[in-house]
Amino acid sequence: MKKKLAPVLMSLGVLALVGCDNGENSTSANDEVDAETGDVIVESDAGDITMDNILDEIGMNQIGSMAFQMTLDMILEDKYSGEVDTDEINEQVDQLIENMGGEEAFEQVLAQQGNNMSVDQYRETMVMNEYSNLFFAEEFDITDDMVLEEVAQGAHILIGFEEEPEESEEESEEETDEETDEESEDEETDEETETALTQEEALEKAESLIDELNDGADFAELAEEHSEDPGSGARGGDLGIVTKGQMVAPFEEALFNMDEDSISEEPVLSDFGYHIIQRNEQPDASELGQVRAQIINREAQSRPDDVFQAYVDLLEEYNVEFVDEDIREYVEENFLSREEATEDEEATEDEEATEDEEATEDEEATEDEEATEDEEATEGEEAAEDEEATEDEEATEDEE
Repeated sequence: MKKKLAPVLMSLGVLALVGCDNGENSTSANDEVDAETGDVIVESDAGDITMDNILDEIGMNQIGSMAFQMTLDMILEDKYSGEVDTDEINEQVDQLIENMGGEEAFEQVLAQQGNNMSVDQYRETMVMNEYSNLFFAEEFDITDDMVLEEVAQGAHILIGFEEEPEESEEESEEETDEETDEESEDEETDEETETALTQEEALEKAESLIDELNDGADFAELAEEHSEDPGSGARGGDLGIVTKGQMVAPFEEALFNMDEDSISEEPVLSDFGYHIIQRNEQPDASELGQVRAQIINREAQSRPDDVFQAYVDLLEEYNVEFVDEDIREYVEENFLSREEATEDEEATEDEEATEDEEATEDEEATEDEEATEDEEATEGEEAAEDEEATEDEEATEDEE
């Protein structure tokens, strides 16, 4: 889509990149095509369609956003094209397509995710993402050390156990009756239950395996033989690269606090059982592009002022001028106005604060209503009791 839209937008005099290295974009070129915006591009007996009709139909939101994005894409490509290995990116995309069963299946998956693009468009997007990552990695000073702090490479052996549920006497009697009635049908289940470990037995087994490892046993062999994690167990316990937030808290804390090429001194307990953890050598930071991108996204979300300033500086560096007045106003208002963005953020905060206050007031009002109802109910009960007491007294007097 990007390639198809580019000639349309560029022919409208949407923007001029004055002073770019290649010098191909100039105001004279835009002057030449400005007159063409009202030209007829479709003729029919039902009427003609001009470029202005197309622009009116698309709307300024889409045109302005596309113009700004295309400007950034063009600049970033000019700035970083020599630093991105497009062949490697294409190989990765090819592998992804093969894993998904072909281009048609791949495009169907993209469509299901809301990305209606072809394979070629996807390739272009991946390349542009890499340009963008390089730009913001420089702006945010994302170092290899920062990337490596987010990951660890490891393996584990999982020893599970069966928790003993607390049962009441009635439940125990019912289960005993059921077991007696269904003894012949549950022989296989009984055998499995006999092999399930208690928590104490699982801990003892895990400690025993750690002793074997300390005596020189092969971690992968023990994992294949004993681990109850079916996925990693078949791979000798290998978990590959683990990123922060990927594993349960006890496991993650233990793994990231271990030295490279070490084994946990004691079993680590989680909801899944006891883990024997091995931390391997750190991967090369150059292989962690996805992790680097995650850090960049996180930084961008937490530093909107820096993102805004980075855009402004980049456009100034390349002497960008949005020639079309409507598009210039749209871009300045929506992308290059920090004051506007700040007002939006403050408005959002005010709305949230107002909602919180209203929610608090509603809760207090509800509590007051409930308290009033309770008081009224209490008064009603007391009044009823007083009436009953009075009636009892009167009845007693009548009897006397």
